[in-house]
Amino acid sequence: MYTITKDGVAICGASEVNGKPSEEMKREAERSGGKIVAAKINKPPINPRMQMHGQYATIVRANRVDYNYSVVEIPTEVIRQNLIAESKQEAEKRILAIAPIWKQINAIVDPDPEITAKVKAVRDASNVLEAEIKSMDRDALSILNIEGWDGWPVSF
Repeated sequence: MYTITKDGVAICGASEVNGKPSEEMKREAERSGGKIVAAKINKPPINPRMQMHGQYATIVRANRVDYNYSVVEIPTEVIRQNLIAESKQEAEKRILAIAPIWKQINAIVDPDPEITAKVKAVRDASNVLEAEIKSMDRDALSILNIEGWDGWPVSF
């Protein structure tokens, strides 16, 4: 999307990947006799677990367009849901390290009590972590390290 100003300058959006107008925008501006003004994206640093970039404001200054993003706080309940999903992924990773899918399929026919006990320990730890996440406040959630959580079984 772009806007042609009175002096024939095309003010346009910029790609978040490279901070530059797209080729399509450049061609359209040239067809209409305008030119592209350099666009810069200014994103403040955020904690991606706790915040996200929200709407941006377009600020036009002498031959430059800045897109300044706002920072939006992520609701605590959404953070909890994301961390619970992350904990389930970590448990899955640990279970697959103990018993890859092929071993789990073989265990249907020929159960291995040692593997079963290790997998159960990971599942139990995952349930404890999920319960802890549900009771944590926002500050505790912000520093929780799922992978490094000390409740995971040591050997797997």
